[in-house]
Order: sequence, then C-alpha cells, then structure tokens
Amino acid sequence: MCFDFSMNELFVSIPEEACLLMLCLSFMGAFQFIRIAKNAVIPALFTIFVPSVASNVMRYFLKLDPILILPVFIVIYTATFLSAYRIKGTMQILKVIAFTLLGVAINIILEMACQGLITAGAGLKTADLNDNILLNTVMALPIRILEFSFVCFWIYKYNDKDKDKDKISLYGIIKETKIALYGTSFLLTFFIGYIVVFSKLLIIDGQLATLSISLLAKVTMLTGILITPIISITALFTILYNAKLKDIEQKIRDSETVKTLVSIAESYAISEKYDKLECVLNDMKKL
Repeated sequence: MCFDFSMNELFVSIPEEACLLMLCLSFMGAFQFIRIAKNAVIPALFTIFVPSVASNVMRYFLKLDPILILPVFIVIYTATFLSAYRIKGTMQILKVIAFTLLGVAINIILEMACQGLITAGAGLKTADLNDNILLNTVMALPIRILEFSFVCFWIYKYNDKDKDKDKISLYGIIKETKIALYGTSFLLTFFIGYIVVFSKLLIIDGQLATLSISLLAKVTMLTGILITPIISITALFTILYNAKLKDIEQKIRDSETVKTLVSIAESYAISEKYDKLECVLNDMKKL
C-alpha cells in the first residue's frame, strides 16, 4: 500500500496538481508566481503537495469513494491555495474558487476523453487500471502535454507589458500568408484523417485489442498516436507565432530608426549641413 501510495503521488498526483496550479495561476494572470524563485517555488510546492498527499491518503488509507474524494480535494486545494498565496478579499477568494473549479473541470473532461479513447482502443477494463501506476502515468501524458502547452503559450503571450503580443492572433497569422494558410490547412486535414483512420482501426474495429502484446505496449502505442498531433500542431502554432512576433519587433525597430533619422535630418536642414543631410536621406532609403 505504501509503495502504491508513493508511486501514485510521484508519477500521477504531483504532475496533475502542478498542471492544475499553473492553469489557475494563468487564468488569474499571476504570472510572477510561475517561475523559479523563492517567493514562487515555496507556495507552489505547498499548494501541490498538500492536496496531492491528502487525496492519496483518502484513496489508499481511508478507502473513500472517488466521487467523495473529488469535492474534498477541491476544498483542500482551494484552502491550500488561499493560504499559500495569502489571498484576501471576497472577490479574490471567489476568483480562486472559480478558476479552481474551471481547472478541475478542464482536467476531468480531458481525462475522460483521453482515457476513454485509450481504454476502448486497448480493450482495457476498469480492473486493469486500478492501482496500476505505470498505465495511469502513460495514459495521462497527452493531457499533461496539452495542458502544459496551453500554459506555456498563455505565459508567453501575456507575461509582460508588451501590448503588441496581445494584438497577435493565430487566426490573423494563418490567413495573412498563403504558405501559413496552406500549410496549416494541410496539417490539420492530415491529422483529422490520421485520427479518423486510427479511430476506425484501433477503436471501432478493435484491431489493437486483438494483438498479443502487453497492456503497457498497447497503452503506450495509443498514447503516442494521441501525442503526435498535439505536439505537431503546438509546434506549428509556436513557429508561426514567433515569426509574426519577430516581424512586428523588426517593424517597431525600423519605425524608431526612421523617427531618429527624421529628427537628425531636421537638425541638419536647420543648420544647413546639406552634405550630412544627404547621407541621412540615403540611410532612410535603405530601410
């Protein structure tokens, strides 16, 4: 029991609580706490470990029903979050509660969708998953990657005072150039077909369930199939977003350079230094 408790705590609960914490902090805009610093790490560890340990104690030692564990976990997590980050004020407390519920809801929906696909494709039964830490860890990988990608994008887009980032939309980037439009359309179409084909072969027809390989191999194969489009699409959007951001930053630098050259040209014109004025005008033509 202690071994199962430790393994589930390390490989399932802690990653899950860490993603939940990052989601909640991102929704609240508290990006200063999503970094490696003493004032950020200590409350984060406290908020992650206390609820995760409590939920596993309820599961392994108190043997509570999972339906009862969930609301108790939400209460413990919320109280821990409020205490660790010293949240005060009615509105702030309500925000924490709302975003905690939202984060938990997102996690549950993703888990049900992902685990439903994997269990159906691998021909798993509930008994196969009970206390099987390795299977549960592998099955959670697509969810953790998806949540982590969302949090990273959210932080990158909004974690500074650069308002130009706020003006960038992925839709605007994709429709701006033919290469981005065609490339994105092709990739999305390919992965829709990819998912449909694998769903037909592995889930509807049950081809994978009939193979004489271990449950872990089946789950790992299905997890890889789910992870591939998530990583590929995330990488594509990241590349497009970074390219657009660099283009905007270059235009801003060029604009500032033009303003500086105009100011210098005006001073040369006033002082009738026409030879230097001509050099400045030539520099402006190069931009």
